[in-house]
Amino acid sequence: MRMGSLIGLIKSGLAIGLLCGGWAWAQKKADWQNPQVTGIHKMAARSSFFSYENHNLALKAKPGFSRFYQPLNGHWKFYWAEKLHAREDYFYRTTFDDFSWDSIAVPANWEMHHYGIPFYLNNRYEFARPDTAPTAVPVATNQVGQYRKYFHIPRSWSGRSVWLTFGSVSSAFYLWVNGLKVGYSQGSKLPATFDISEYVQPGRNVLAVEVYRWSDGSLLECHDSWRLSGIEREVYLEARPRVHISDISVRAGLDVQQQLGKLEVEVTLTNELSKAIQQYWLEAELIDPDGWNVIDFATNQMFRLESKSQSAVVFAESLPAPMPWTAETPHLYTLLLTLRNEAGEVLEVVPVKIGFRNVEVHNGKLLLNGKPLSLRGVNYQEHDPHTGHVLTEAALRKDLSLMKQHNINAIRTKGHPQSELFYELCDQYGFYVIDEANIESEGIPFASDQTPGQQTPVAAGTPRPPQTHG
Repeated sequence: MRMGSLIGLIKSGLAIGLLCGGWAWAQKKADWQNPQVTGIHKMAARSSFFSYENHNLALKAKPGFSRFYQPLNGHWKFYWAEKLHAREDYFYRTTFDDFSWDSIAVPANWEMHHYGIPFYLNNRYEFARPDTAPTAVPVATNQVGQYRKYFHIPRSWSGRSVWLTFGSVSSAFYLWVNGLKVGYSQGSKLPATFDISEYVQPGRNVLAVEVYRWSDGSLLECHDSWRLSGIEREVYLEARPRVHISDISVRAGLDVQQQLGKLEVEVTLTNELSKAIQQYWLEAELIDPDGWNVIDFATNQMFRLESKSQSAVVFAESLPAPMPWTAETPHLYTLLLTLRNEAGEVLEVVPVKIGFRNVEVHNGKLLLNGKPLSLRGVNYQEHDPHTGHVLTEAALRKDLSLMKQHNINAIRTKGHPQSELFYELCDQYGFYVIDEANIESEGIPFASDQTPGQQTPVAAGTPRPPQTHG
């Protein structure tokens, strides 16, 4: 064979290999481009509640009072890349020098701090031409925010599970702890919780977060709103017992004819230990709005759990003549769930606020507690002219107080779920809430086999509604 022919074959072979290799690489999508991926190593969605170490703290219901809670809000080191290729490599390593990086508040939208441009749009996408329906989000021009934060783990947290929660991140992010990759999440209006027990150590630790402005989830977030990016809600750590309450579902109904409150509770218990447990106890009591104990369920349900397993405990009770919950009389009871070990020691106490009510449609009328209900409602979105999608408790209270002054009694969470604090305040102030999922793709013509949100893998990224709110 001639040398020229051999070289030609080698070149052809290389060309074919490069083409095939390039094709294969192009077919491999990143997690933030893949509708089949909505999270990696992210904990399952659950109802919102916080665990306390004793009854007194549980009744105060202020997580900041617990020694097993640590907020991570505040100033984080921050680097913004206008294009994907401009990201910092290996920024997640513990030895990475972030001295030259900027500092940014968390929570915050980075556009409100002059990184990138905020867009206000209704039924089209900011990354697509007005006359086209996008099938994917930008890659090369995708903007990225990289964050780093140092924190300390107390030695008193040893032997407990350490969970890290991001209340909301727009639009998708990867997480590293102490240089090790923990996981991934997308869905900009949903909380994401990770078990980082195996990644942290007593003393100094470092978080690294890489946030993408757009992901395939952005195709489901074509809201009539400002399009902003970053860590938008609170970030915090909590340390839970290895045997703990992992989920709660509460139904507080009202029999109008008999004036009888009907309480149904299902509690999911989890054993993370490598051994089975026996003779653990779950206790429940109900405290009225005036602070009196009106039901001691006396369930004292003893249970046994195999290692690395879950089990549900279900119980029900009735309450004569309860104070009903309405927008005008938002009476809230407190359900206290106490978990004890075989020695009778309290492992945790979980408070849940509930209101007894009955909602039905009868003869074409919407009834609340047997009486016709007239809704005077508004659409509500997370937005502040100065802080973007970041709302403080003071701002939320101001908005809700203003609504009350104008006789508004109903709120539609337009386009997406709100923060957990929003629902707690609505329970307290007295508002009927129409809670929407974070699925809106107005910029894409509907087709059952093509429109985002119609496919099961994408829809599966949306958790069930809160089970502890009316």
